[in-house]
Amino acid sequence: MAKTRSESNAVGNSKYTDLNMTFYPTQIDSKLPGAGYNPNLKGFWSAGDKELPAGVLPDYNMAEHVNALADAVMALQRILGVNPHIDFKGGNTTGTVSTRIRAAEDKDAYYDKRYGGQSWTPALGQTILTHTHGGGVSEAPKINLVDEVSGKLAKVNIDLTQATGLTGADISMSPSVSTKIVDAINDKLSTSEGGTVRKDLIVQGKFSNRTYREWTADDANGGIPMTDVNTLTNKSRRYSGTTQQAIIYGDLSGLLAGKYVVGYRVKVDRILTTDMTWVQVGHRRSASGQFTYQPAKGFNGSYFDAVNKYQMFYYVFDHEPLDDVGFAELRIFKDDATTSFNLDFDCAWVMPVHPAVFDK
Repeated sequence: MAKTRSESNAVGNSKYTDLNMTFYPTQIDSKLPGAGYNPNLKGFWSAGDKELPAGVLPDYNMAEHVNALADAVMALQRILGVNPHIDFKGGNTTGTVSTRIRAAEDKDAYYDKRYGGQSWTPALGQTILTHTHGGGVSEAPKINLVDEVSGKLAKVNIDLTQATGLTGADISMSPSVSTKIVDAINDKLSTSEGGTVRKDLIVQGKFSNRTYREWTADDANGGIPMTDVNTLTNKSRRYSGTTQQAIIYGDLSGLLAGKYVVGYRVKVDRILTTDMTWVQVGHRRSASGQFTYQPAKGFNGSYFDAVNKYQMFYYVFDHEPLDDVGFAELRIFKDDATTSFNLDFDCAWVMPVHPAVFDK
């Protein structure tokens, strides 16, 4: 490239190769020998460096001296960029570069309020530790959850295991109802004092009390879970083969004494002359004692109207607990047979025998 200006004593520039007369910004230009020495910036005399003869000018300038200054000025402009005194959004003029830097680094006006106290320093890569947002002396203002927190508070960040964590005593029923969840529940069905249900009660789960018990396919033993749209839960449990298999071992402990009926719903894929299912109830005095079983009731193929059709089967029994503990058990089985068949179980329940049965 042809030179268009004097570049005597060019020092070269590793960042801006077109500005040969200045080291900046990789080094600071110096007029003294040593690091960054730029001979174009030293003082010059026409005759020696001491007292000059009369009529001799104290200094003189060559073109390269002016060019070195021009290169230094342009290098400085490139480093600072355009409008270095204005913030990056372009809307805040601070007046000078130093004023802008001070505004960005003002610990009292910025870091204390933003990061939590006078002890925090903006060291490179520093993690903010042990700061608080309590609004007290030397602390950042309290965090406003309405204005300053967006998104969802993850469940993993909430203490759900301790009494001091988030509980029903802290949460209102709705934005318009200030009653806390715990108070609303206790007002209806308290575990210690009972309660009153003042509107219609809909129970979608299983129901169990001192006169009633329920079981669904989810409560059955073994078998193969099946999807079945002909049941309330859209589920059934299938028992196959020739072996005897337990379907329900139902706990009847805590039922009031009296006469009860078992009802259970099943279907089979073929009809046999032998018993295909049976039901039985037993009692015992302690949780670890032996059951005394009442006679089992079996149902053979003559009880089924057709294959693959759900039917209800009933068994009446006397529930007479052997003592005040009243341990009792319901057993429902698929029976064994010489011919393989499938039995699908839907549900079972136990309830008191209706008085109308005996009103004859």
